[in-house]
Amino acid sequence: MRIRLGVPWLAAACAVAVLVVAPAASAAPGSNAGAADSSPNITVTQNNQPYSWFCLPSFFALTHSVTSTPTQFVLTINAHIRPCNTVLPHAVIYAMPGNGVAWPQTLVEKESFIINRKGTTTVVFNKACDPVQFDVVTGATPPTIAPWGPWHGLPLFPFAGNETAQQYFPGPDCQPGGECDDYTPSQVAVNPASVNAGDQFTISGTGVPGDTVSATLDVNPLVDLGSSPVDQNGQFSILATIPAGTNQGDYDIVVASQDCPTSTTVTITVGGVLEANNVAVALPGDSGAPQTPLRSSVGIGVLLVGLFALTRLTGRRVRSRSAR
Repeated sequence: MRIRLGVPWLAAACAVAVLVVAPAASAAPGSNAGAADSSPNITVTQNNQPYSWFCLPSFFALTHSVTSTPTQFVLTINAHIRPCNTVLPHAVIYAMPGNGVAWPQTLVEKESFIINRKGTTTVVFNKACDPVQFDVVTGATPPTIAPWGPWHGLPLFPFAGNETAQQYFPGPDCQPGGECDDYTPSQVAVNPASVNAGDQFTISGTGVPGDTVSATLDVNPLVDLGSSPVDQNGQFSILATIPAGTNQGDYDIVVASQDCPTSTTVTITVGGVLEANNVAVALPGDSGAPQTPLRSSVGIGVLLVGLFALTRLTGRRVRSRSAR
């Protein structure tokens, strides 16, 4: 028995095949597919899972979380299940007039992307020194928006209120990436807290990711102890050395961002002295002046001469008594 498929049936089968295959080939796992525009202050990173048959409407498939730091505004989009409808959001930055005035706003940066897989999308907005509004929207992105004029499309999460958007007004002391006070290092510690002159130790703490932190020994003249970048987790570590010849006592170490005057001070105890020529040495807790190897050698020499003279004198007395 032969079954003949008419042209309409064959066309329908091809259409179904296209619908099934097309989503699977639309984006590679872990890619930033669909990012049509590049922007210096917007970064979109996607970590997608392999294509799956099961899906839910985007309203049920997507959740979000928000993080705001002095240097960044971050929206994390979690696709727990593949959304049945392909989502086409736009990360946008609109410039505001400033001086407390928010409207009208002008589109200055835009980064488009696609969400059609299970996975995580992270949108990072960098804060500079201009008053701007960060948002992730769907639909239109007019060049100018205002409550009384054109408006952009709906937010990606329309029921989240203003949570997924932020109006950023920098202060008068703005540094690129945040306020100057925000760059003050915190949780600064030294390890070990007590060292000898010439010893190495570690200065650690937290700062603004991407910043550079420097440390200075507060003596006259000041001594540069080194610097370190702050990693993406906000941590820094400086391997420093107490200069040879540093006297015993407590010293302040000033730790600061290289671009801001604010700083944090931590104390370290120096318990011994090591002169630059490696001659004078004192152990922790010594109360007297350092004893040099030269003085020790002279003392030993005098002692040996005295012992030799005493031996000679004793020998003469013994011979004298024997002669009698």
